[in-house]
Amino acid sequence: MKKTKIPFANYFYNKLMLLNTGIICVVTLLFGVIASKNAINYERVMMLRSYDDALNQLHANYITKQDNFSNLMLTFYENGDNFQAISTLLDSDSADLSSIDAFELQRITVLFNALCNKDPDILSVFVYKTKTETLYSYSPASRVVKKLSSDSPIYDQLKNRNFSRSIHPAMNISSSESDTPILTYGIGGNLSSASASIQRKPGNIMVAYSFSGLQRALQNKNFRFPGRFYILTLDGKVIFDSEKQIVSSTQGTQFPYVEQLINKQNVITIDGTEYFSSSIIDEKYKYISTYIVPKADVAPFGLPGSRILMHACRSCLHQVQN
Repeated sequence: MKKTKIPFANYFYNKLMLLNTGIICVVTLLFGVIASKNAINYERVMMLRSYDDALNQLHANYITKQDNFSNLMLTFYENGDNFQAISTLLDSDSADLSSIDAFELQRITVLFNALCNKDPDILSVFVYKTKTETLYSYSPASRVVKKLSSDSPIYDQLKNRNFSRSIHPAMNISSSESDTPILTYGIGGNLSSASASIQRKPGNIMVAYSFSGLQRALQNKNFRFPGRFYILTLDGKVIFDSEKQIVSSTQGTQFPYVEQLINKQNVITIDGTEYFSSSIIDEKYKYISTYIVPKADVAPFGLPGSRILMHACRSCLHQVQN
């Protein structure tokens, strides 16, 4: 039987068609990879947008507390009665409240109540009296001024403080470990009185706020993945933690990875796990707001956009097979 020779022209065109098909496959795959990468990044950004929105709101809520603190302090000096009341407390030679005239003690109580009425998130007000090294507290729930012992975790935080503004980390101010935790964060400063001098500060104050005011920023958000929000001092002390993991320590809870956040790293590693992160730094008040979301929960091939790449690969294989 005579072999049929394939004309050279047909052989050449077959090879050329195969080469063109290969080029088309490579180009299709390349565009598929680029399109898939862009789609994945876009989808990731859209999915994390709700976290960014919540972070901005959380950051703004805390700034509001800081900005309003000066207005709270004006309560002590906005009229003669208020100034006389705080002077009576700070300038008294005795640490015992019983030594203060009942009328003056009532005026002190009214003063603290007026301060707390300016912000519903205030849980307690703590005042350290330098003259007798005594700590007092006032709660809008009880409406009573109390003398606290030096064992109070607040005592060391306020003793010998000499800052016009101070940030106090998150703490539990419940009376005992068996009680339901009462989580607060504080903003503090100095107090003046009628006997104040440049050399001596008559007292220090810390206003303790509930977490609920900051948590409102995180309510009714469409969070697609489990994330965690923090407000931290620039040296890593936790002011707010959305998961409320606060240790019972006068030194506060430490977040050891704050340097990664300050350096604005979009992906940080915590205990071997990678997290997507975004941060806002406030240079005026020296704190940072941030969130972290496990990277594994936002894995590229878990996103719908990755199907573009898979579709491109299948198309290329189909063309080669045919």
